Amino acid sequence: MDDMAAAEKELSGEELLAEYDNVRKESDPPAVQAAVCIAIGAGLFLLSLKYPELAGRLLERFRELSEGESVIPDPIDMLAGLIDKLQI
Repeated sequence: MDDMAAAEKELSGEELLAEYDNVRKESDPPAVQAAVCIAIGAGLFLLSLKYPELAGRLLERFRELSEGESVIPDPIDMLAGLIDKLQI
């Protein structure tokens, strides 16, 4: 009877692939973002060896772009603001 229960719990090949795809899709955006950040950092480093002025201008441009208002608000600041509003 234990063998039958164990056999029922085993997933078929298609079910395993579907489960793997679901897990992989959930982790794809952070992995891509990390890869892009590493590539940008490596590119700026290599560029700074040959063309330091150009690398400096690009780095400054990245800083300008990152200083704007964030698209997604910081959840901790948002929660702190809500708590402050509740304390009358």
